[in-house]
Amino acid sequence: MLPKDKTKFHYYADYGYPSINDSLTEAKRPEYAIMEKWIQPGSTILDLGCGDGTQGKLLIKKGCVVYGLDVSPNGVEQARAKGVQAEVADIDLGLNYHDKSFDYALLTAVIFMVYRPDFVLQEALRVGRRVIVSFPNFAFLIHRLELLFGHYPRLFLHGYSWYNTRQIRSFSYRDFVDYLKEREVQVLRKAFLRWDYTESRWLCTFFPNLFARVCILMLEKP
Repeated sequence: MLPKDKTKFHYYADYGYPSINDSLTEAKRPEYAIMEKWIQPGSTILDLGCGDGTQGKLLIKKGCVVYGLDVSPNGVEQARAKGVQAEVADIDLGLNYHDKSFDYALLTAVIFMVYRPDFVLQEALRVGRRVIVSFPNFAFLIHRLELLFGHYPRLFLHGYSWYNTRQIRSFSYRDFVDYLKEREVQVLRKAFLRWDYTESRWLCTFFPNLFARVCILMLEKP
């Protein structure tokens, strides 16, 4: 199922991006506002899986210098038009930058779409002083209910079916936290979005693995 307005989201339609539908457009991604608050003005940023550059454009308005990488030439072309210094690249193959080249590396709704998530995240932590990552929580209550009735969660895929999305990883908040402990990665900040994509300060804070639909974390490798 692709967006009805294919001209408006042609990058996502071509690429099979799983997080766009008629109710949640890229311009309204709730992670952006939270990440923008966390990022200092004037920072240098590497946006991994930059897409069409919408997030980069918002950060450029904040005085940041934004570089982007994406596998889609179509997406990179659109990102460049928005002022992002974007290049076509497969982040699964590594990052051709020196250690700590950027103030922040961003993995916004990307880590579950790569073949080598551990390698990609370690590379992001190498080239970025800090990394901000967002991902859907597979253990979210509504996803559990969908599985209870025998179906892979379509809410998890924003209305797409399991066969027409490039989302290849399914993991919970608890899975990700356990992974960070194994790799000795420090969590500096975290935020959680509820079922309606609004930021939660109560249930999700205390029981994120059950009630958080989307998780956003700022990471640092000591």
